[in-house]
Amino acid sequence: MADVTLTTSLFWAASLLSLVGFGIHTIAGQRLVMTPLMGNEHLELQQRWFHFVAWHGVSISFAAYTAAFAYAALSPGGLDVAILMTIMNAAIALMFIGVGVKGDPMVFKFPGLYLALGTTALGAAGALTA
Repeated sequence: MADVTLTTSLFWAASLLSLVGFGIHTIAGQRLVMTPLMGNEHLELQQRWFHFVAWHGVSISFAAYTAAFAYAALSPGGLDVAILMTIMNAAIALMFIGVGVKGDPMVFKFPGLYLALGTTALGAAGALTA
């Protein structure tokens, strides 16, 4: 069995947070966001399906973050994967912040920002302790 270190614990925490994000996004988000959006007759059908595909692309990303951080926790050679996922989450957090500052501050109420910030912090801390 692999040694449980601070690094592996942090990567497991990042994986778990990503899994929570997957659940929130896929289950609650589908009900609260996508179902009403798909029923909006004021949007063209192409726009609705584009948002549907993009929405579920984000769900797939959460699943990939979950798997990648779990891999990094289990594999001594997984540090590069954890760093990549951390950078991706940092970029997403920065995008949220930029949209919130330059566009609509409502973005600061979206859970995705805080999931991305949390995963970035856990991933960075894990990488720094490796």
